[in-house]
Amino acid sequence: MAFANPDEIAYLEFDNRKYINTDFIYKDEPRRDYLEVLVEGEHDLLLYRNIVYRFSDPNKADEQITEEHYFMEELFYVQDEKGNIKRMPETKKAVLQCLPDKDDQLKGFIKENKIKLYRESDLIRLVEYCNSRKNK
Repeated sequence: MAFANPDEIAYLEFDNRKYINTDFIYKDEPRRDYLEVLVEGEHDLLLYRNIVYRFSDPNKADEQITEEHYFMEELFYVQDEKGNIKRMPETKKAVLQCLPDKDDQLKGFIKENKIKLYRESDLIRLVEYCNSRKNK
């Protein structure tokens, strides 16, 4: 499938999923690519999927067979209302710093709902909760 110049497309929608083409930091390097929008609001939850290729090295002691390995890497990002995109923190303390205006309520929500910061469904609930608290 071919697309027009990605810079001319604000977003793509198919299969009830929305993707935006935007700039972000991936492994400490600037990158422009498509991210799936999982939650929209004051804070958007974005998901970057990347196919990673790894070739096993038989010269290493722990790798006896030379094989190709492909796996899906999924990284979550948060976009604020100003358009700044940051990698979703992987610790509860860092999440509280990322969303500082929600500190006490957020801490209680994470604990009460046993939110796991690596689980997509939990991150969706967390960001939806943050967005719902905007005017409270």
